[in-house]
Amino acid sequence: MRTFIWFEVKKRVRQAKTWGLIILLLIVSLLVIKNYNLQDKFVYVNYGKDFKSLSKNPYIDDELKNLRNKENYKVAKYSYGVIYKTGEEAEIALQKKDMKEFYRAVTFGHLLYAKSNAEHEGTLREISFRNMTKDIWKNVSNGVDYDSVSFKVMNINFSRNFYFDFLTCAKYFYSLYEHNLKDSNTYQMDSMAFCYHYLNKIVPILLAVLILIIMFDSINEEHSKGSLKLILTQPFSRKRYLLAKIIVGVMHTIFVVVIPMIGIVCVMGIGDFFKNYNYPVLYLRRSFTRFFSIHNNLEYDLKHFGVNKYYGFSLTSYSPKGSQDGISNRITILPLYQFLLLSSLILLFMIIFYVVLNTLISCIFKSKIISFAIAGLITIVGMILSNPLISSDSYNLSPFSMNNPVRILSGTYNVTALTAMIVLFASSLVLFIVNVLYFRKKNL
Repeated sequence: MRTFIWFEVKKRVRQAKTWGLIILLLIVSLLVIKNYNLQDKFVYVNYGKDFKSLSKNPYIDDELKNLRNKENYKVAKYSYGVIYKTGEEAEIALQKKDMKEFYRAVTFGHLLYAKSNAEHEGTLREISFRNMTKDIWKNVSNGVDYDSVSFKVMNINFSRNFYFDFLTCAKYFYSLYEHNLKDSNTYQMDSMAFCYHYLNKIVPILLAVLILIIMFDSINEEHSKGSLKLILTQPFSRKRYLLAKIIVGVMHTIFVVVIPMIGIVCVMGIGDFFKNYNYPVLYLRRSFTRFFSIHNNLEYDLKHFGVNKYYGFSLTSYSPKGSQDGISNRITILPLYQFLLLSSLILLFMIIFYVVLNTLISCIFKSKIISFAIAGLITIVGMILSNPLISSDSYNLSPFSMNNPVRILSGTYNVTALTAMIVLFASSLVLFIVNVLYFRKKNL
């Protein structure tokens, strides 16, 4: 079986369609890179101005004047003074283009925002916040003691979702500060960001088509030529033959998908030395251990608000639906290299599903044209019918919709990584069993 697999892989790699597909992916990738470079006009947000305007808000001044207890007034006045000073530090750093200092100040400013919300939610939340951020606070506060700052005596509105938004912002900017990286937008393009965009924008659109072209004649070609009978006269069961074909198809697809990405990443890496491998991206916490995801409102936000909320080049949807009211508490930050490794794992399950599907169809229909047409029709119809599940209020359980590993991991596809892998694997297993049962009775 290993000899057969190795022979098949070598034969497929030499095929003209293999290199044609690789060239196609290269061309599409270069067009995406060009388009992103044209739109990448990043402007740093003046967080310093925002911090200063909040601390000098007339409503805040009125609330301070209403405080009767002198000690409470002193603490609250000092706390908002810290926010104002942090805003000044951020503005000065931005003017001097000292981005490391800018990210330190912005991190601390968002920690102060988050602490304000945590204190108003209750003691347990505040304790959780303290334990979660004590190391970050120590590194970015410029000596401001945690207990010297408090906003709990102020009668201000707070939002639980905004608390998680501020906390995520603090983690995001702290990662930039810690690893000496630069903030970006959704069009950021470098060697490591390209991998993210490749898996997010290119692979979801082309993967099913690539596998269709690779696999539509995987069995029926040998059947029509009569070589299938010769292969099966060897000590080689039909089940092992099908399994070998699937393994070859998976390896062939990985080769076609990975080669263009590696080539472009290596060329771009010569210029940037892959320095953004630690870049912070959004990740759905416990995506590999939970069955239920958060609702995806990405398309809703874009339609009704005209924009998507983003951190660097990661998009996230507002929570709850219809309100620009922070983000889910299950959204956290993950280094880019870890995110890409986890995305590759989900991609593998996606490849297996489409390879098994096309193998079954190639086995059923002797005509390559009919096989190509039927496989293409099933894939297109499946995707069209499943697409609404991505942005609906219902849960997404269709394998045809699970074609974007990046959005699955970032919590914007109505499905967790665990559920996606189970659905894709279970669907593949059912298709494989059907294929084995059919192939055993097939008259060759």
